Amino acid sequence: LKTLLRCRASKVPQEAVVRCNNCASAWDVASAFGHPLDIDLGATCDVAHFSTQGRHPPTRTYPHIWTDPDTKQRHIEDEDYNMFNVRPGGRYQGPWWTVK
Repeated sequence: LKTLLRCRASKVPQEAVVRCNNCASAWDVASAFGHPLDIDLGATCDVAHFSTQGRHPPTRTYPHIWTDPDTKQRHIEDEDYNMFNVRPGGRYQGPWWTVK
């Protein structure tokens, strides 16, 4: 069934469904000002179960790359271990990982 998500008080991303790992795809309860989230299932049906999903754990990209504002030199997280095979001041080309 094609569902439609609506709220009278705020915009609801249609991607605000379970197993969507995008923090921008969520219905913001605070912006609804007490108005409910309406879920239109597209047809009359009996709902036997209903599930919600908590927040995804916070993640970050590894390794973190930054430029020192004073020296303008590039740095790579854990560069002291020399596991990235990048010359000093060179540009890291990846790979990157999403980690907790």
